Amino acid sequence: MREHPRGEAPPMRWEDLSARAGRNDKPAILLTAIAMDVLTDPQQIRIGLEDAWTTCEWPGRAADYDVWRYAFDVAGADGKYLHEHELRDLSSVPETLPLYRAATEGHELGLSWTTSFERAHWFATRIGAVSGHAHQIFEIDAPRELVMAYFHETRGESEYVIDTSGLLDDDLRVVEPAEWEYLLERERDAAALASFEADGDVVELSIEESVREQLGLMIDHLASTQTGSYTLDEATELVLSVPHKLTADVLGPVLEVVEDLYAHGDPSRRVSRYTIAQAVRHTLDETE
Repeated sequence: MREHPRGEAPPMRWEDLSARAGRNDKPAILLTAIAMDVLTDPQQIRIGLEDAWTTCEWPGRAADYDVWRYAFDVAGADGKYLHEHELRDLSSVPETLPLYRAATEGHELGLSWTTSFERAHWFATRIGAVSGHAHQIFEIDAPRELVMAYFHETRGESEYVIDTSGLLDDDLRVVEPAEWEYLLERERDAAALASFEADGDVVELSIEESVREQLGLMIDHLASTQTGSYTLDEATELVLSVPHKLTADVLGPVLEVVEDLYAHGDPSRRVSRYTIAQAVRHTLDETE
């Protein structure tokens, strides 16, 4: 056991402070401990912040905005942000982050935002229905200098804690309900494509010039279509309808690429032409 100078107590640890606390009591315990200099070790404050924020049901309502911002300031450092419970360089964050937030009137400029439109949509529809208060979804392009923290491991919400104190309502854009289904589909398609690429389901094609040319024509054909999204049968028909017919050595692998896209989700779902084109383009890149 580590010894401390006589008369000096060891630094308080967050796990000791919160051992018997209910999850919704953690913010008050943490913020009081910081204010009273009970919890002083920076690493313990970071651990406490991640735990209190991500396990509490409504952390933004557990304390005033300025109190939370002070706590994140204490836990941070110049040019850094809290990534889970570790500090990371702000320079590792994109210069501008497109973020979403579901909120009722008067709560538009809260701390909690997400890169996932699906999560913002879930809060707007599910929580809005349960609470009986209509929620809107707001979008903002946040400069990385506003980022105080990022949390994902506990709740899987791709959450950014943002200092919005210097922002105005005019800095926000309301995402109209008419856009919601399109944005949901776009996010699902992007996830399917990422899974497709991560699994390495890329069909190896010949690197002959004729192959690259045919794939290029396929991509151009997809880009020129008017339909926004396709079922598997429709996408197959689309591939077969390329004006300049694909040769067998190209057609088979392209159809396999399209089938693999739908294998990562509900086979009956619709995939956007953008995603199909990106999958074919990925295959083209692999041939070069």
